[in-house]
Amino acid sequence: MNFKSFVRFGDEPQLSAEALRPLRHSRKSEALFQLVDIVLSYGYIAYQLRVVRGEASGFGNLLDGFAITGRAIALTLLIDALVMVASAALLVPGLILSYAYAMASYLQVDHPDWSPVRCMRESRLMMRGHKWELFVLQLSFLGWQILATIPGVLIFVKPYVAFTETVFYENLRAPAAP
Repeated sequence: MNFKSFVRFGDEPQLSAEALRPLRHSRKSEALFQLVDIVLSYGYIAYQLRVVRGEASGFGNLLDGFAITGRAIALTLLIDALVMVASAALLVPGLILSYAYAMASYLQVDHPDWSPVRCMRESRLMMRGHKWELFVLQLSFLGWQILATIPGVLIFVKPYVAFTETVFYENLRAPAAP
């Protein structure tokens, strides 16, 4: 942005419409990348589930999320909106809600025909009595997350955490026989 992009009214500089044009395009690009990131994250969940279950898997599984694009985006936006509203009221209800819906994306991948609302409902039921366990599990990775601030370490920590959470889902999905 150059100096001519500013128009002065009094002492406050204000941006002209011409100066904001590239910014509008970058916001559209950013939104598009975020949507693609959501869909690819569902593909990554599909990949993790296949690996944990001992099924054939490969990098092609990263594209599996595109089969449920609309549902994946709707589910993510619904959960994010609900957690944001709950967190705006108080922090604790937002955290509890985020843990209640923690398994919804796994359920959506496992059951692509389910609606996002059903995945959220089933996740709430699945996480009943297990929110604290997931919290403690995620808290156990705090040291690894701190270590991941060192360049190059995150590439090892992120998959480790993600696969551990996938195993947590698998254990909730099929509880051990008594």
